[in-house]
Amino acid sequence: MVKRATFFIMIIIAFDCYAQTKNDVDGFLGIKWDSTIETVDETLEKKGFVYTKDYMIGYSGPFEHSGKFAGYPAIVELYFEYTPNMTSLFNKAVVYLEPPRGLLKDSYERIISDLQIVYGRPEYSIREHNETYKDIEEAILYDELKYETMWEFEKKNKVVCYLSRYNKYYFKIAIMYMKGTNNILNNLDERRLSDY
Repeated sequence: MVKRATFFIMIIIAFDCYAQTKNDVDGFLGIKWDSTIETVDETLEKKGFVYTKDYMIGYSGPFEHSGKFAGYPAIVELYFEYTPNMTSLFNKAVVYLEPPRGLLKDSYERIISDLQIVYGRPEYSIREHNETYKDIEEAILYDELKYETMWEFEKKNKVVCYLSRYNKYYFKIAIMYMKGTNNILNNLDERRLSDY
C-alpha cells in the first residue's frame, strides 16, 4: 500500500513538473535573436506582414510592420541592437493587437490563456483596476489600470503581455518579446580582457 501511494505521489510530482516546463523564447515568429534587418524583413513579408514605417533611431529601430497576429489586426515594432561593426541585430519585438471595441479585457484574458499554453505558468501577473472607472478603456486613459503578465526563461529572454494606450484614442494589447542577454557586450568584454 505504501509503495503504491509513493508511486502515485511520484507520478503527480513528475506530471506537475512537466506541466510547468516553459519553452524558451529564441526569437519572434520564427525569427531568431541576432538576425539581421534583411532576414527579419524577408521572414515577416513571407508571413503576410507589410512594412509600414521606419523610425530609424540609429540603426536600432523600431521598424514597423502591419498584419495579423493571433487573429487580430496587429502592428509589430521591431528593435535591433547596433553593433560596433555596423551591423544591426534583432533583439526585441512589440506586437500591438487591436481587439474589437468593448472586448479589450476578454481578449486580454484569452491571449494570456494562449500564452500560458505555450510558455507555462508566468513569473507574475498583475491585475490592478481603479473601480471608480467602470469602463476598462476609460481606466487606461486615466492611467488607473495595470494589467501585466510576464514570463522569464533560462537565458533571461522575456515575454510580457500588457494592456496599453497606443495613443490618445486607441487601446491595444501589447505583447513584448525580448532577448535577455547581450552577447555583443559580453564578447567585447572578453576581447578587451584578453588584451591584458
